[in-house]
Amino acid sequence: MAPDYYGQYRLNPKPMFFHTLRGSLWLEFGQKGLPPMDSQRSNWQKQGLPLPLSPRLAGRVSQHPLSKGLMLFGGSSRGEGFLNDIWLLDQGGWQKREQPRIAPQGRFLMGMSYDQERQVVVLFGGRGREGLLGDTWTFDGNVWAEQHPSASPSPRADVSMAYDAMHKQTLLFGGFSATARDPVYLGDTWVWNGSCWVEQSPAKSPAPRFGSCIAYDAARQNIVLFGGLGVSNTAFNDTWVWDGATWIEKQPARRPSPRAYASMVYDEASQQVLLFGGDAGKGPVNETWVWDGEDWKEMQPETRPPMQAGVYPALGYDPVLQSVVLVASLSDKETITDKTEPSTWSEVWLWH
Repeated sequence: MAPDYYGQYRLNPKPMFFHTLRGSLWLEFGQKGLPPMDSQRSNWQKQGLPLPLSPRLAGRVSQHPLSKGLMLFGGSSRGEGFLNDIWLLDQGGWQKREQPRIAPQGRFLMGMSYDQERQVVVLFGGRGREGLLGDTWTFDGNVWAEQHPSASPSPRADVSMAYDAMHKQTLLFGGFSATARDPVYLGDTWVWNGSCWVEQSPAKSPAPRFGSCIAYDAARQNIVLFGGLGVSNTAFNDTWVWDGATWIEKQPARRPSPRAYASMVYDEASQQVLLFGGDAGKGPVNETWVWDGEDWKEMQPETRPPMQAGVYPALGYDPVLQSVVLVASLSDKETITDKTEPSTWSEVWLWH
């Protein structure tokens, strides 16, 4: 893996999908006074207040164990390198939390999800200063604790990871490891039971990939996985569900185009899984789709986030605010203008 001029890392400069990992998108979080949204969701609404955080790429959000609102961990910043800070969204906006004495090293492209049964955030792997990571941590809202399971997935980044509330375990699929120059695409499935990782042996499985989006569908009590990037730079638009024992490929009549780096979240108000963004091979897209368990439907909002918000969008459902929240900070370097020095701006969008 070779560092680029922003201090980030890309696997190979040739595949078009890695264009967006060279500084085109920087995720950033923060907004004051986010109101709950109506139960009828059909449009994106932009919020206009400035955000307090430095821009960052591929940080992760999940539910906070104590406040139950959204929390942000880590990411990679052009100016600050690999981050391990914690920010919490409440009614007053994003607030930085005091750094625990013991914490995971800074990283981005990690897996992170909230374990409802054990009321901890589970974090695995990612890309850090020293390369790919394979460590497992839990966070109870105050303290990080490194876990030392007897078995574990290999070091990797850009995994698909979500909590399975039906089976009370965290699911991890795929990601990439790397040789000196090229990515190794992974297609293994693991579950975290609170004390150990257990590799699964499903009868069927998605092809090896990374950059997929994943979410737990509470209405149908399964995990949904869509798209991603596989061998020979192949983008997928297949839909799979995990039923606790195996992967089942769905055959929807409609589906988003092949893409990687989109995000999905379960919208409790509509009881559907919402997908936003991704890179369809020619750059980011700002499409919004919903999954009802059998078919995809593309939404046609009157307003929508800009195209550049579509890659690794920070998409989360905040149960306190009762809102799907999309937060992004974007750079115009390479994707918008030919300026030598990129400018950045920050935006928060609500789906309502």
